[in-house]
Amino acid sequence: MILNAEQLEQQARKLALTHNPDGARRQGKALWKSFHRDMESLRKYAALLKQEGAVCSQPAEEWLLDHADFMEEQALSVRRGLGGIASGRLPMLRGSDEWRATAICREYLSLVDGAYDADTFAAFVNAYQEAAVLTIAECWSFPVLLRVALIRRYAAVMRSVRERRKMCEQADAILEPLFRERDKPDGSAVRDALEKAGIPMPLSGGLIVYLASRLNEWTDDAAAVRDWLVCSLDNGAESLNRLITYEHRLQASYEVAAGNIIRSLRSLARGEWESVFEQICVAERTLREERAGTYALMTAESRHTLRTRVERLAQRMRVPENLVAERAVMLAGRHADNTEAGASESVDGKPGPNAPLPPAAPMSPTICSTLPEWPNCSVRCANAPIRAACPRRSCCGADRRLILRCWPDCSPRR
Repeated sequence: MILNAEQLEQQARKLALTHNPDGARRQGKALWKSFHRDMESLRKYAALLKQEGAVCSQPAEEWLLDHADFMEEQALSVRRGLGGIASGRLPMLRGSDEWRATAICREYLSLVDGAYDADTFAAFVNAYQEAAVLTIAECWSFPVLLRVALIRRYAAVMRSVRERRKMCEQADAILEPLFRERDKPDGSAVRDALEKAGIPMPLSGGLIVYLASRLNEWTDDAAAVRDWLVCSLDNGAESLNRLITYEHRLQASYEVAAGNIIRSLRSLARGEWESVFEQICVAERTLREERAGTYALMTAESRHTLRTRVERLAQRMRVPENLVAERAVMLAGRHADNTEAGASESVDGKPGPNAPLPPAAPMSPTICSTLPEWPNCSVRCANAPIRAACPRRSCCGADRRLILRCWPDCSPRR
C-alpha cells in the first residue's frame, strides 16, 4: 500500500528515531558486492528469457526484456557515480555494514512501492531530519544510492517472478508426458508423476494453480485430473478458484512493481539533482542565507569546493556541519557590515580608508613611476617601461588608493 504525504513523513520520523549511526566512516564493500550479484542475476535471467521465448511467460518479464539495455546503462551510471561519492565519509549504522543513506533509500522505496518522486522524497528526507540531520555527503550521494536500491529491488522482484516461472515449468513437465502417453489421464497418474519428480504432498498453492491452468488449456479429458486436484484442497472447488484469483493478483503486483522501478530509474536519469539537493541539505540552505548573495552566484564547482571545506572543518573540529555553515554565514555578514561602515566613514572631510575612489584623469607614467611621496610603495604596470618591486611589504590602504588615483592604469603590489 502506497502511503500519502503525511503518512510518509510520520514513517520518516520513526525511522530516524530507530537509526543509530556509527561514528566511524567505512567503505560499503558489502553493498557493492550484493549490487554486482543482483545485476549479474538480472543479466542471466534476461538471457534465459531471450533463449526460451514465450513458454510459461510472466507479465513482469516483459519489463526486463524491453529494458535490458537500459538496466545496463543504469549499472554503468552507478559505477561512474561511485567516483563522485566520498564513500569514506558516509556514516554507517551501528551493528551493520549498511550506510545510513542506503537504509533511508531502501525504506522510502518500500513505502512507495518503488515509485520514486522528487517531491515526496524531499519531504520524506526533510521529515527524517527533524530528528536526525544528514551530512552533506549523504545528501549528495542519494541519486546513486537510489539507483542502487531500485536495481536491487528490481532483482528481488525478478527472483520472485522466476519462482513462479519454475512452478509453471514444473506443471508442464508433470502433465505433458501424461497427455502424450495416455488418452485419459487420471489422478493416480498425476500422483505417480509427482512422486517421480520428487514433489511431496500436499502441493503448494502456486503449483496447484499452474496445474489447474495448464489443464484448462487441454480438452475435457483432463476433468478427472482437475477433480483430483479439487479433492486435495480443504475447501474444494471454492478454494481452487480463490487460489487462481490470488495468483493473478500476485502476478499483477509484480508487473506493477517492475513498471514503477523502471519509471523511477528514468525519472532519476532525467532529473537534475541540484534542485533536490538544495531542498534537503540543511548546510546548503544555511549557506544560501548569506546576506550578500555571493554564495548563490557562485558556480557549481565553487559551491562544491566551499561545501567540502565545511565538511573538513566539521570533521576536524568534531562539530555539526550546519554549525560551521552558520559561523561562515555570520562572519560573511560581519565582514559586509564592516565594509559598509568603513565606506561611509570620513575623517576631517577626507574619505575613509574603505571609501570608493573618486574618478581621476590618468597621468603620464614618467610622473608616477618615481613615487617621491611614498618611498615604501611602488607600482607594477604592464603599460609602463619601468617595473619596480616593493622594497617592503608595508603599503597601507590609503597609500594604495593614492597610487591608483595618480596612476589608474597600474595595480599596486604589496
